[in-house]
Amino acid sequence: MGSVGKSKGQDELCVVCGDKASGYHYNALTCEGCKGFFRRSVTKKAVYHCKSGGSCEMDMYMRRKCQDCRLRKCRAGVYDVHPQEFGAVDHLLVNHILFDQDVITIFLI
Repeated sequence: MGSVGKSKGQDELCVVCGDKASGYHYNALTCEGCKGFFRRSVTKKAVYHCKSGGSCEMDMYMRRKCQDCRLRKCRAGVYDVHPQEFGAVDHLLVNHILFDQDVITIFLI
């Protein structure tokens, strides 16, 4: 009574693709797929290109078809990244991550 939150039986959806969310990752409610995709993209400094000019609607189907638009949606204020959440990367620790429009810069120590 008076509860504002969602009931336990109600599925929560990933804010990136709309799939069933597994929890909060990088301070955003996302599925395991988008969590892993974002982590891999950042740590590998991946660069993707959209064949449709960056205007793809993101859903469970398109998340596999357009990596560029998926990463754009991840970076568009959805994820809040903290260095400790990435842990070891190539035996180095992530010190700082800077988002600057279409460029992700990772400073390693």
